[in-house]
Amino acid sequence: MANWASTAGYIRSIRKRHAGGRIYAQLDDASAYLAKAQELAGTLVREAMEIPGIEIIVGMFLDPGGNRFGVIQPRHDHV
Repeated sequence: MANWASTAGYIRSIRKRHAGGRIYAQLDDASAYLAKAQELAGTLVREAMEIPGIEIIVGMFLDPGGNRFGVIQPRHDHV
């Protein structure tokens, strides 16, 4: 069963610090896409990290214009 308290806490922690909308994209390798964003002048905001209990990995970066983008990777190795 999903641990929604952990997820909600993560999302609330981001929202408290930064106003405005965000776009999230589901990708096959969150870490690789975050590294590519940095190569293309993006700024890493949050390294790829697993959200406990719901089997996803998330991360976030800023584009050169200051817009926030999130990446989500489903965990494929869970049973």
